[in-house]
This record gives sequence, C-alpha cells and structure tokens, in this order.
Amino acid sequence: ALLRIPEAHRHLCGEERLVARLGELFDTSRVDPAGLPLQRLLVRLSPYLPAIYTTNFDDLLERTFAWAGVPCQAVAVAEDLQAWKLDEVGGRFVPRFPVYKLHGTLGRPGSLVVGESDVLRRSDLASHPIDLRFCSDVMGREILLVGYGFADPNMRWIWTKLRDLEVAPVGWYVELGSSTDLERATMELERMVRVDLESGDPRHPPELLEFLGALVERCERELGPRPRGTVT
Repeated sequence: ALLRIPEAHRHLCGEERLVARLGELFDTSRVDPAGLPLQRLLVRLSPYLPAIYTTNFDDLLERTFAWAGVPCQAVAVAEDLQAWKLDEVGGRFVPRFPVYKLHGTLGRPGSLVVGESDVLRRSDLASHPIDLRFCSDVMGREILLVGYGFADPNMRWIWTKLRDLEVAPVGWYVELGSSTDLERATMELERMVRVDLESGDPRHPPELLEFLGALVERCERELGPRPRGTVT
C-alpha cells in the first residue's frame, strides 16, 4: 500500500503535485541539526566508514554534516559520480564524504523512488549506478543497518543478487524489539546478525543512541583520529 499510494497520487494529481506534497511532508527548514543526536552520532562515525547509504528523501543528514563542519556530498544520480567535489586539505585534494541516496533526494525530484513503478524500474541491478556502487562498497566489508526496513524491495533485490553471487557481506541489523525464532533463522540465511534493542519509546529510543554512542567511542578509542580521505 505504501508504494501504491504515491503511485495513485501521481496518476490523479500529476508529478508536480506529488513532488510538492513530498516537499511539504519532508520539509526540514525548521529543524535544528544541533537537536538531532542520532544524526550527530552518524557524523562522528563517518571517519571510520567508506560511506553512508540512506533511503531518506530529506536532507537532515547532509545538514548535520554541514552543521558539524564536515564536508559531505549527496550522491543521488549518475551525474554526481562524475562530478565529485574535492577540498584541499593539508596540501592535497580530498574527496568529500559520500552520502548515497538510494531512493533519491527532494533536491532532485527526478531521482525519487516513491511509487511502485519507480521500484520496478530499479529491479534490475545493472540499471542504476548507485546500486552498483553499494555492491562495490559492501563486498569484503561488514555492513550496519540502522533503522532500516530490510523488507524494502530494492534492498532485498540487491541482497539476493549478492547472496547468489556468494559475495554478500556480513550484516548487522539493529532493530527495536525482540526477534522471533523465524526472524533469527531468516537473518542467518542472509548472513545477517540481528541486534535486538528493547525500548519503551520506539519513536525516540535512547537505547539506539547508547548503542551507536558506544560504537563511536570504541572506534575513536581503538582506531584513533582518522584524517579525511582515509580508506577504511
């Protein structure tokens, strides 16, 4: 239903009305990045990551990077991969940290994946360069999925292809609540370790912040400061 609602809206009202409505729903202009503890932790974690991938349309993460004074680049379309932004740091040019927008960004409406037809167009692994970059980044590494529904059709398709090719990474899936035996078994099939976080406040779970905060502190303690441009 979540895929068919925007599809119906697009059909009845047109593409421009759909994009305008999404812009209203996901407007972040009144949100202060200083009040986003989850996004601030992700920015602190970024020196130890090759990239962050998100299906969010909004720009909260990019705005938090800017607030923290850490240059980043939103990558949503093929052209972004051909026009990488570099900054001069210590006498050398360093690429900005990539935030890949798997389902596009409101800043470029043509990149949005919101309806059923959009998802179907993305069902061919070779059809979108961001999907290919994701596969390249995760092979030979471990991946941490935070606050993300693994049932997303796009991600399920990509993961199935990686599994069939026997190159799926080990994944850590952070989820609120307790896993059932079936969920744990299916996650093991996907080479995924499910991390259950019990919380009484699913909208603003302090347990998630504690988990990510401990991970950031461990990286900073055991790996030390990471200069920009370091390959992890």
